[in-house]
Amino acid sequence: MNPDRIPTVPASRILAGLAAEIHGLAGQADLLQERLAPLIQAGTPKSHDLRQSLQSIDYVTQALLIAGQVIETLAQASPKSWHIEHGPIMSRISLSSLARRFSEVVEPDLDVASRHTGDCELFDD
Repeated sequence: MNPDRIPTVPASRILAGLAAEIHGLAGQADLLQERLAPLIQAGTPKSHDLRQSLQSIDYVTQALLIAGQVIETLAQASPKSWHIEHGPIMSRISLSSLARRFSEVVEPDLDVASRHTGDCELFDD
């Protein structure tokens, strides 16, 4: 590799990875709504507060879906000549699993077995 050459990747790959991550967040928000809905339907104490929270989560879910669609469209429409130096982008990602997922977009040949679901698991299934 030429040491003077700065490695770049097509912008469409970065945008597609970002769109996939945003769609994943929307899916998690949607799952959260599904899990909270029974509490609200059961009329638990403070169900009014829960209902408002659920509406906020719904708003976030919808916004994430729209943002993901916009970025996905940008990825598909970006010219093949657009390339991005991905090093500075990847260095700003602090969560290792997120950085790894984005790196897979850049370098898809990484070992799939080394993936994990996150650095911080707050709840057991």
